[in-house]
Amino acid sequence: MKALAVTAALLIAATSQAETFRSAKNYVQLELPEQVASGAPAVVAKDGTTLVASFHGPSLHAAITRIGVPNRRAWRKDESYFKEVERGLAKTTPGYRRRRLKRHKLGKVPALDLVFDRRTDDGRERVYARFLFFRTFSITLMVGTRAGSPRLAHRRARQLQKTFKPYFK
Repeated sequence: MKALAVTAALLIAATSQAETFRSAKNYVQLELPEQVASGAPAVVAKDGTTLVASFHGPSLHAAITRIGVPNRRAWRKDESYFKEVERGLAKTTPGYRRRRLKRHKLGKVPALDLVFDRRTDDGRERVYARFLFFRTFSITLMVGTRAGSPRLAHRRARQLQKTFKPYFK
């Protein structure tokens, strides 16, 4: 479960084109709002976590990660599995404080939405996360916004979280 919590915080910059990010190989898509641009492509970490993509925009940064882990318990609607995922995230995140949690399905794929605050070197950050539990792997979107960011940054982060969903050709 620890590996599910692994994500990357990347650059902050701006652009002015809206686009749809699709990864057919990873079965996900994401609607990018204006001023949020795609970043670096896939990178594999030592623990097997793959950074599928990264995004950046004014006052926010995001990353999509993939980890090969069977999710039978999520598909069986085992509530303790989702609690275990959150506990693993809380254990590896300094200053973790949950704001919102929602367990649901996107099509047939179990999903977990979390909004939480965490401590960073520069202060606090609000993170909007969505976990998609496919049968043999998990894909996670983490969108971070700095404390004191304008409301627009938080709206964009929520928009990214809501539009992150399974994609099948």
